[in-house]
Amino acid sequence: MIGDREYRSTALALWLTKKKIYFILRLNKNTKIKPRYKKYQSLESLNIKPGDKVSYNHVLVTEDNQKDRFNVVVYWRRKYNNKQLASPWYLLTNLENKEEVLHDICIAWWH
Repeated sequence: MIGDREYRSTALALWLTKKKIYFILRLNKNTKIKPRYKKYQSLESLNIKPGDKVSYNHVLVTEDNQKDRFNVVVYWRRKYNNKQLASPWYLLTNLENKEEVLHDICIAWWH
């Protein structure tokens, strides 16, 4: 399942995981994540530049959810046809491979 920001809830992500449904949900930039042994930080505070593809595996997402861990892939498409996206895409997923996540998103949203 692929969902835009209106489907960003961790409750939905947890439900989909329990039903064994793979998902990719787009997050808002102010969503906070907590990698193991680190403090919470907002997605927009990450040092991401155009062309970057970064995966944060097994992180807590939002300060409300202190138990369930997910993967977050951050992707900022490089300049293409003289156009630059204003900000990166923040993607919540239960898929392990960031290239698979980005491939699925590109097929769904850019083709």
